[in-house]
Amino acid sequence: MTSVESIIRGIQLADEARNYKSPYDEDDPLAEFKAQVVDNDIELAIKNSRSRIFACGVGGAGSNAINRLTLTGIPGATTVAINTDQRHLHMVSSELKLIIGKELTGGLGAGNDPVIGRASAEESYESLLKLFNNVNLVFVTAGLGGGTGTGAAPIVARAARESGALVISVCTLPFKVEGEVRIRNAMMGLKELYQESDTVIVIPNEKLIEIAPDLPWHAAFKLADEILIRAVRGITNVVIKEQIVSVDFSDIRKILQIGGSAIIGMGMGEGSNKVHEAMEAALKNPLVDVDLAEAKGAVISITGGEDLSMQDIYQCINLLKSQINPKAEVIWGTTIEPSFKDKIQVTAVLSGVTSPYEPTATVEDPFYGDMPEAIFPE
Repeated sequence: MTSVESIIRGIQLADEARNYKSPYDEDDPLAEFKAQVVDNDIELAIKNSRSRIFACGVGGAGSNAINRLTLTGIPGATTVAINTDQRHLHMVSSELKLIIGKELTGGLGAGNDPVIGRASAEESYESLLKLFNNVNLVFVTAGLGGGTGTGAAPIVARAARESGALVISVCTLPFKVEGEVRIRNAMMGLKELYQESDTVIVIPNEKLIEIAPDLPWHAAFKLADEILIRAVRGITNVVIKEQIVSVDFSDIRKILQIGGSAIIGMGMGEGSNKVHEAMEAALKNPLVDVDLAEAKGAVISITGGEDLSMQDIYQCINLLKSQINPKAEVIWGTTIEPSFKDKIQVTAVLSGVTSPYEPTATVEDPFYGDMPEAIFPE
């Protein structure tokens, strides 16, 4: 090409560039609807709106549970330890930590006094609000009966809800041999925890004696912690993973805000009986004493391989509906995991189930008898 031809070609290209109309040109009336433009906006929105999930342990037992949760590792959830005892807090592994009541207790703990535990949380209330800012979901876990967990956990739950988060509390009740005072304190704390949470999961330690009497004590307590771990893992998996039939955080919030008691379970099944195995593991836990028959709402997420069939999905939903209130709302979703050949994993979230530990329950508790009234001073 001669130099003259090059100049002419350059002029032609410049004219073409001036006259070229990009499909994303702002002057194009359809520009905002172009797939690439919309996809870019969606990706940015997803990045900015990803659900923030906190798992908070309050007090000694709660922080111990968070320690095990941190060591287990659950992508998508931030672990937080909250305590009045600074020495114990120093020993715990968690991503975030907060000492509450430093002026009141000097970091030396609540001395098994729930009133001190509550006052410590109230002293640090502004810090709690700051901690939960822009968090969507907060798990509050505590062992009830002592000082910090019993007194502070309801205040922590209150701060999380005031910040706009959905609050799921997971708590243990003391062994009967621990005595009337500790049990009475636990029931008092539980009553307040129900008032301050969207939903509550209760684990009576006495059940450990019933189902695992010969296990070493640290292994037995890991069984109780596993309920928290499965609950956090189950919720994060449902919220974070991309699904073909989608269940999102709004669905979880809608069901759990029904209130009362809840159960969150995960189950895996394999082979010809995979659906029944997965559903039974998801819905039944010997440590959680609930009746599913009156459940008012449920979310079920089903994960399977490329071989996941409509029949598998139908059976999962049908098995769930057969065990709960026929008028309950059921929201379901599915995810394909290529490695799950001939396997199914089910995550089930049920709210409004009947528990003997609810303050309004008329069923007598099998271990503790009728619930006493709260003894916190007005």
